[in-house]
Amino acid sequence: MLPEDEFSTLDLNRRRTLLADQLPWYLGEIARTAGLVSRNTLKQALPSAMSANDLVAVGTILKFLDPKLEHVESYRISPTSDLKGWCDKSGIICEVLQEAQTVKIAATSPYTQEATYATDPVRFASIPGGCWVVGRDFAIGTDGTILKDTGHWPISIARSGDPHFYVADIELIAQTAPEKSIYIDDDVFFLSGPVLHHFGHWIIDFLPRLRALNRYGKSNLKVATLESLSNIQRDTLSLCGVQPNDLISCKPRIQYKFRTLHVCQTGQSMPPNPENVDFVRSKLYHSGATSQPMQGAGARIFAARGKVGTRNIENADEVSRLLAEEGFIQVDFARLSVAEQQEVMANARIVIGVYGSNLFALYYAPPGCTVIALMPPGHDDPTIMHTCYMLQMRHQFLQCEAALVTEAKKWKVDTDIRVDCQELRRRLRELS
Repeated sequence: MLPEDEFSTLDLNRRRTLLADQLPWYLGEIARTAGLVSRNTLKQALPSAMSANDLVAVGTILKFLDPKLEHVESYRISPTSDLKGWCDKSGIICEVLQEAQTVKIAATSPYTQEATYATDPVRFASIPGGCWVVGRDFAIGTDGTILKDTGHWPISIARSGDPHFYVADIELIAQTAPEKSIYIDDDVFFLSGPVLHHFGHWIIDFLPRLRALNRYGKSNLKVATLESLSNIQRDTLSLCGVQPNDLISCKPRIQYKFRTLHVCQTGQSMPPNPENVDFVRSKLYHSGATSQPMQGAGARIFAARGKVGTRNIENADEVSRLLAEEGFIQVDFARLSVAEQQEVMANARIVIGVYGSNLFALYYAPPGCTVIALMPPGHDDPTIMHTCYMLQMRHQFLQCEAALVTEAKKWKVDTDIRVDCQELRRRLRELS
């Protein structure tokens, strides 16, 4: 095999050919050891099997790598491309709705920081015969190419509900094949959605796509999304002007093919694009949401993570006593409807919460509100600080100690914390 620096200079077809030529040796090693070769060897063998378009070998290797795939019978090897590159090659217009821009965030309090970063361009394309497999947040081109930058996660990240193996050097992806295919003879807008109903990603990654919904004045354009949308997600769609009869509800593990699939590529959301933030804010925020706030609503709110169950506070009893003394109400926004969230936040002046999706309730809060994010040591805030600046709110970090034990963990960033109540009280008195 060529050294890596030489291999990367070869054209795509040559790279695939060289890898495919290695497959017999890898298969021999796998057979000789009954699959007990190292995981590293198996991972090296998979690109060779993909390059050789050997679905049997791909299935064999994937089952050794991931026991959850033991009963999967059918796999697919697909080419990948970025949206613009594929459109250019296919003779399809890929329109730039917004050029890349440099964003500068000023510190909004002595306890936050400045930031400068670049956003991605926002692009839009209409793909004849475009497809989508529910559970994989990527549009698929007419020829079966996976458009790798149309999803809210990088394609290199294999989610637990969607085992796949992506090799950038050969622009191929191996994954389980859909159970069946359905054709829908309609022009459809690609919204998709987070399979686990993650509210934060719904707000920052999916709703901004609706910026381009009426790009060509098609107010009756159908919207392709998950059949399993939560009530809160459906409520936010209604606020964005998308009603239940506008939706095409799609089932998991099925490939849907549409007469035309309209795709808006909004780019990275962490840190956020200011125009995406402005769009979502314009749909979700209602000044003076109600003249009769729900029982218990107040100006000081603690955004709890009760239903989520992760990033817990080790000294929760001590924090609860402090919050009660300082006039806070504790709210688990995941248990409220959108209308209830709007009511609770209508007069918010201070919002405190452990970093995460619960703090995105700030989209319902008025300008001038102060948001205090409780952070574990060494963790960066990829969205909340920036969003506060864009919504004319003040932001504070309160760095916390990591708890000795983390009770529940879904992602690597899920760390329980211990809050310095003395410092939190001092901050609150300072604000008063």
